[in-house]
Amino acid sequence: MTAGLADRMPPDGARELEATGVIDTKFGSVTLLHHAGSEDGVGGCLGFLRRIDDPALRISGWSCAGNNYAVRRAIIGCLFDRLTVLASADDPELVELFAHAEPKRGSCAGAPRPDRSADWVSRAEPPQLHGAL
Repeated sequence: MTAGLADRMPPDGARELEATGVIDTKFGSVTLLHHAGSEDGVGGCLGFLRRIDDPALRISGWSCAGNNYAVRRAIIGCLFDRLTVLASADDPELVELFAHAEPKRGSCAGAPRPDRSADWVSRAEPPQLHGAL
């Protein structure tokens, strides 16, 4: 599973991933990863991975926003806490998972913000939606 996560990272010669810790989100603990030998700072990235068996759900990706791991951890935490399901008529278990997770949602207010003001994940205010749902 972590091999697929490594493949989505821009090629920099490193393919080994190391655990960088965990964060608590409304979906429970999320594993954080980074490339072995990579350094904290501008240009570094943190991978995240959360697998839920019932219902089958996997959320994974990379955050390269911000200038250090502490900021990226906060951004990933906000990303998870802002996830919502819009429609899932074919999977009531998924809707139930999100409904049970919502009361555990944290606040992103006061969280470190990356140096990119257009980053909708780390802003305290809701994102501006375009078009009709």
